[in-house]
Amino acid sequence: MLVVDQKPLASAVPSPVRAALETVQAYKSGMTLAEAGRRAGRHDLSKLASNENLLGPSPTIAAAVQSALASPEIYPDPYCETLRDALGSHLSVDPARIVVSPGSEALIDYLFRAVIAPGETILMSSPTFPAYEIFAKCAEATIVDVPRLANFDLDVEAFKVEAAKGPKLLVLCTPNNPPGNALTGVDIGEILAVTPRSTLVFVDEAYREYH
Repeated sequence: MLVVDQKPLASAVPSPVRAALETVQAYKSGMTLAEAGRRAGRHDLSKLASNENLLGPSPTIAAAVQSALASPEIYPDPYCETLRDALGSHLSVDPARIVVSPGSEALIDYLFRAVIAPGETILMSSPTFPAYEIFAKCAEATIVDVPRLANFDLDVEAFKVEAAKGPKLLVLCTPNNPPGNALTGVDIGEILAVTPRSTLVFVDEAYREYH
């Protein structure tokens, strides 16, 4: 058997990965319910951190999934028109304004890649959902981060100062993930009042049902 030392070879071959991505930390998702149970030494837990429906699917959903299994060889509707129509009716929103994706992280990735060019500014406030920073770095954006107050509320006045400078993208997470602090309508109104129309405002309300 021939054993080859791969270290010299690895150092000789340049990385195909963009330099901007070399320092990007991989996203670490929250622990699973099983892991949480092992750490706590008990299994009668309800884990809310991942925004999962702990009640399980309704019988209607279970029946629809079972029905779809009858024709797995057929591609589903790529535009999710039936779902978008239902969501539009429920939310009183034009279905044409709704995008369906495999989770909100994919939508955030799509948005950042579509909107931000290398060097353009994204405004956010940490601590918050770590995916924002990861996707901003992948887009080679310049990140302006306004630290939160000691109680994890958004420092609205400091945030307004940066918003008035016209970043390409402004991110508001409410309720914030993970601290849980929510913005009021007044807070958001004050921020929008000083933000130039050239700035795209992204409000992430993934946890709105908890507030």
